Amino acid sequence: MNKTVIYPLPQDILPQSWFQDERMNAMFAEFRSHSVNSQDWNAKYQFWKELIFKWLSYNKKCQFSISELTFAFKRNGIIPRCLTTVIEQLIKSNQIITQDEFYHQLYNSNASWTSWTVNIFIKKPFFWSLSKVKNILNVNNHSIHNNPDTIKYIHYEIIHELANDILDFTKENDPIILSYYQILQRCTKEKNIDESNAKLALTWINRMKNNNFIIIFDQISSESLLKISSTKGIENLSKYEEGLFQLTQCEKSILKTIQNLEMEKNSVMTEIQNLIKNNNGLSIVNMTVKTLLRKKKQIERRIEKQTAIFDNIQVLISNIHDAKSNSEIFETYKKSTELLKNFKLSSLQVQNTMDDLYEVVDELNETQLTLSESCQLDESINSELEEEFKNLFIDTSNKLVHTETTPQVESSDNNDLHFPPVPDTLIPSLVKEKDKSLAQTE
Repeated sequence: MNKTVIYPLPQDILPQSWFQDERMNAMFAEFRSHSVNSQDWNAKYQFWKELIFKWLSYNKKCQFSISELTFAFKRNGIIPRCLTTVIEQLIKSNQIITQDEFYHQLYNSNASWTSWTVNIFIKKPFFWSLSKVKNILNVNNHSIHNNPDTIKYIHYEIIHELANDILDFTKENDPIILSYYQILQRCTKEKNIDESNAKLALTWINRMKNNNFIIIFDQISSESLLKISSTKGIENLSKYEEGLFQLTQCEKSILKTIQNLEMEKNSVMTEIQNLIKNNNGLSIVNMTVKTLLRKKKQIERRIEKQTAIFDNIQVLISNIHDAKSNSEIFETYKKSTELLKNFKLSSLQVQNTMDDLYEVVDELNETQLTLSESCQLDESINSELEEEFKNLFIDTSNKLVHTETTPQVESSDNNDLHFPPVPDTLIPSLVKEKDKSLAQTE
């Protein structure tokens, strides 16, 4: 017969090395000296740190003990013997804290939660030595090695996750008002967070969101009302909020009562109809029908009373809303009046200011008028300029015509220029004389 194997987590979440016997034998053994093989030491610590985080996150547990881890990670009848070193390192790196230290810092320290957070997350990681870690691990002068079951630890990252799960309730209505019992009930049913871990998560929300309002959840009643806000955390209710909440709860309760009475009335009517249908003239049946009719009448009277109460509660709720709105409007008027009083203005001041404004505006208008005047010359001057321009144009045209008909003589700066004599005979006679001379020469 095959033995059922129990895994600490679903197989798809477990690391692959969990299914390797040789590898897990090494992981379950005690840590060797870090100086011998620092790489293997770091890899082993990283393996257990991640596995513990996955187990806590999957099971919605922010508080745990070594004995719980030892039982959870038992494999093939073998328990891990290295968890003490892992826990010491987690405390040294400020990823976890003992529950006693958590509550001590929460309620007994004079410092604020913010300064405690800075001290835990920033200062101590650099200065805590291993001897101090072991001192923290001691409870009633017993070492962690001797009494592991008495020490509870809180994982910071997991408690933050659980706090966000609770704050998810505000998505339906922010802020949301619930009784302490309702919060714990919803944590269990909707978020799978048990009561002890829910209390720690509520404590975390209370202190991280509001430094001035401390709730010791172990000391409040299950009917205590709490207001959860995504921005302000957990707060006490004002008288207005508490009264309105109680009326709303009464309204829901009465409505449910009316619905149940209607169902009961319908059931009686169904029974009466069945008796009448199967009536064989028996007197006992007639008596039973009459009894059921009286019962129906009683139920109807109860429904009328409950309906009247329901109507009254609705009127009260409406009046409370109106009073709240009127109060807010009144406060707005009051603040507005105080604000207006701060502006001390007299009619004389206003009139003087307006006169100054008129003067400035008139001066500005005159300036703009001056700037907008035309920069053109006088019309008579323009006509004279145009006439002169026409004359110049005519003279220039005449000169250009004369230049085209008269040969141009190249000018020179030399005054000793010699030109050939101008002939005084006609060109035909010169030709004849030339012909004669040529004939004589021949």
